[in-house]
Amino acid sequence: MSETIRLRPHHLLCIHNFVGKGYDETFTAHMSQIVEMLKEDPKIELVEGCDELCGACPHDLDGVCESADKVSRYDRGVMEACGLAPGDCESWSSLSDKVIESVFHAGRFEQICSDCQWYEICVLLVAESDVK
Repeated sequence: MSETIRLRPHHLLCIHNFVGKGYDETFTAHMSQIVEMLKEDPKIELVEGCDELCGACPHDLDGVCESADKVSRYDRGVMEACGLAPGDCESWSSLSDKVIESVFHAGRFEQICSDCQWYEICVLLVAESDVK
């Protein structure tokens, strides 16, 4: 796959814990499509602000997230934990390995995501999986 997928850093965590639930049917279908694309190990460009997942999110208000402060904090937490910065471009597998090691294995998931509306679903998945 030659296409580069633009993702905000905290979505690297969301993708790991995605189980087919989302804000609505449109968002869930779009997320499923992105997750499927990642199986081809594309390049991921880390971006600030709304990304390719956000385009189908009901909280994306013309390219601006209505929860911008909170999700920007999640992004900073992931970048800090993994030594990443906006504009970094790496393969999905490389970024996936970094978040597994530097967030999930390092016990930083709760610190980064504890006030997310999806936290209760994700924390159960992390506890049951090999990424914790």
